[in-house]
Amino acid sequence: MYACIHVPGLERNEESLAARLIECAYTFSPRVEATASDTVVLDARGSEALFGAGWDLAQRIAGHAAQTCPGRPVNVAVAANPDAAIHAARGLCGIHFIPAGRELEFLGGLGLARLVPALAGVGDERALELVETLRLWGIRSFRDFAALPENGIAERLGAEGVRLQQLARGTSRRSLVSVPAAPVYFHSVELEHPLDLREPLQFFLARLVHQLCATLAGRGRAASELRLRLRLERGGVEERSIRLAFPMREPRLFLKLLELELDERPVASAVVALALSAEPAPPRVTQKGLFLPLAPEPEKLELVLARIAKLVGWESVGSPEPLDTHLPDAFRMNRFGARAGAGRYRAQELTPALRRFRPPLPASVRTDAGGPVRVRVNVRSYGLAGAVDVVARAGPWRSSGDWWAPRAWRREEWDVELADGILYRVYRDPAAGAWFVEGMYD
Repeated sequence: MYACIHVPGLERNEESLAARLIECAYTFSPRVEATASDTVVLDARGSEALFGAGWDLAQRIAGHAAQTCPGRPVNVAVAANPDAAIHAARGLCGIHFIPAGRELEFLGGLGLARLVPALAGVGDERALELVETLRLWGIRSFRDFAALPENGIAERLGAEGVRLQQLARGTSRRSLVSVPAAPVYFHSVELEHPLDLREPLQFFLARLVHQLCATLAGRGRAASELRLRLRLERGGVEERSIRLAFPMREPRLFLKLLELELDERPVASAVVALALSAEPAPPRVTQKGLFLPLAPEPEKLELVLARIAKLVGWESVGSPEPLDTHLPDAFRMNRFGARAGAGRYRAQELTPALRRFRPPLPASVRTDAGGPVRVRVNVRSYGLAGAVDVVARAGPWRSSGDWWAPRAWRREEWDVELADGILYRVYRDPAAGAWFVEGMYD
């Protein structure tokens, strides 16, 4: 008994979906053949006690395949030989069970173009030539081809024609060309009783983490991302995702990161099932220099960042990235990540650096027709206090943005040199009618 799963419209570039289709077939049998990118065949002999036989097996496989490829039509056929199952799945829509000896009843109406050249043991050009010859003879379907005498086919088309006729009759016999099972970095557990306490939940988390790390180590891989899926007693599913700065496989670190994630965002109700998966990646390999100072272990840094994020939130931890806007000091925080390699240093012209005041210092500025002439700051910090005359100035530089949003902004900037010899940047907010000292130049 062989079963074939066919997903019409599955493209060659959808490798992840094709891999899941193979995993679906391995759920029912250890012998699986990937006939095409959209078709897999499995040997279901001996699995009747587990999954049923005939029509029951076809329905069970179809249900699992529909969950594997959601939103896609799925054809499933069960037959006594793999080629008959393939032709039925690729040529007929829906679920079909073909009893032994009745193959031609189901396949007879299929056109000769449905013959699979790769299974016939002939090249594509030779197969097309044979099909074209049959078309000139007036043969249009599997049934017409099967009705011809085998001796006459052997005399006129040779052994290749006989092989094609056996495929049309659904009586071919061959072994599957098995494809190795794709590694699955996924472990789950069903709980006997719902859990809402932290300690028992961590016990099962530790079990899943160690199983996952053992799978990764056995394949020589590491994890670049962890995904935790929690099924709740009240219904619904909650998911947690932890993106790691670089690939690693440390069970203690994974467990602690998951604990911190659950502490930061507790589950809404008791948990009845857990599933943990990983995104595999090549492990990180580094060579420490003999004459370089010791640096903190990256794994420990990842844990420290997670603990800080628990206190202040991940939106406040990371590496700042300037936003694509002219608004000064606009940035967002990105998660830290491992760099592929250090960039080359490029010599640049040295320019003064602006040391920003956070927040900007409120100021009282006296102006004339040309701009600021005197600056007064009422705070004693950064060496600036009281009123100081402006001896040189440049500006104004006017900028604005986000006029379409509620938080629109406008400002007029000046670079001024005060009598004490220090350069400052000051700006005026026309909307508020106020002046601020933004920073000083080093």
